[in-house]
Amino acid sequence: MLKRLIFPIFNTIMITAIGYSLGTILGYRTIWILGSLITSLLIAGLMEVALYRSKSLYRWRLWLAFIPEVLIMMLVFGPYAFVVQQTQPKPSVICCQTPADFGAEDYRDMSITVDEDVTLKGWYAPPPNDDGAMILVIHGINANRMASYQHAEILYDAGFGVILYDQRALGESTGNNQSFGWLDVDDVSHVIDFALEQPEVDPNKLGLAGLSLGGHIGLPAAAQDERIQAVFVDGVAAQHAADYPPPASVAEHIERFYYGVVDVALAVHLREPIVPIVSVVENIAPRPALLFGGDATGLEGRTTPRYADLIGDSAEVWIIPDGGHLNGIDLYPDEYKQRMITFFQRTLLAESNP
Repeated sequence: MLKRLIFPIFNTIMITAIGYSLGTILGYRTIWILGSLITSLLIAGLMEVALYRSKSLYRWRLWLAFIPEVLIMMLVFGPYAFVVQQTQPKPSVICCQTPADFGAEDYRDMSITVDEDVTLKGWYAPPPNDDGAMILVIHGINANRMASYQHAEILYDAGFGVILYDQRALGESTGNNQSFGWLDVDDVSHVIDFALEQPEVDPNKLGLAGLSLGGHIGLPAAAQDERIQAVFVDGVAAQHAADYPPPASVAEHIERFYYGVVDVALAVHLREPIVPIVSVVENIAPRPALLFGGDATGLEGRTTPRYADLIGDSAEVWIIPDGGHLNGIDLYPDEYKQRMITFFQRTLLAESNP
């Protein structure tokens, strides 16, 4: 009996050591250790019992156990550890500019309570003109409102009021987890509620500008909240495995598959279903949308037109020549600004806009 314990013990030590090493390198060592310990005990025990009477298979029990153990670690505990790591709160100090530096002397701090755990912090810069046009500017992943400051300045200089805020669990905003943008979609409605409570804001002249993950938030937010009259995004790619365009290589097939695994881990962690952008983005129509993407990034240059096609005739696309992720504003600053400003002027300030 003791002899039959040698393999399960050896296997458990070996797999747990691998889990410990991966956890040390990739982070969240506790998840890796517990996952590898439980997996190795169950698989080794099962192999010992199931293969003991088959000498031909029993001699291969180490490899027969090792393969499913590695698959479980890489497809279950690995993605979950990644999700836990990537959704940790990342508070940061907001420094060293404010909207007053681009002329919004009457800006004020903004605090919006979403629930008992989440309070969004940001800046509200009222419309500089009497037309009441307001644009929400949403930053990208692992950042804070300063990552959207340049776009906010451009839009304010063009005559639009702007709201910049830190996504949940980032910057000065509170929250137990970041959410890769999924929970942030509903947060946008709370920001809109705040904007429309301000007497100087015209409810028929509300736009949204989303950058990178802010665009992944902005498209579904516009799809579900019709108070957003026009939406501009830059740097959107695949937010969900279903958002991927048809894979063009074996590497993309693998990447898409692993994205799906991470989607499941994220849904489990957040306890919320994960909804693909492609399943909702058509609801933006007939409201106007402007989508920028860099063709040098490959995937981004293919997903951006796909979203626009789903929106339909009310969507415009600019695939930036030789553009990388979010660098179009640096490569072609004048054209970039002109396209973005003209879009919002035409959609929010035109006389036909009620």
